[in-house]
Amino acid sequence: MWQLINRENCKTEEVDNKLEKKIGNNIISNPTENAEKINKYFTNTVVELVRQNIKNGSYNNSRQEINH
Repeated sequence: MWQLINRENCKTEEVDNKLEKKIGNNIISNPTENAEKINKYFTNTVVELVRQNIKNGSYNNSRQEINH
């Protein structure tokens, strides 16, 4: 929408919408790779939280197993 408004106002300035993520010493700028890394991080975080809850008896259905 802003591109249309700016075009109509004769503003053609390009905006850099790149997302870069630094992991260790590497900078990842590929959008697909960034999405995969972020998804993997959140998936692993949830799996670990569920495992901890099962181990501590906080999970009400301990018959379910996590095979990740």
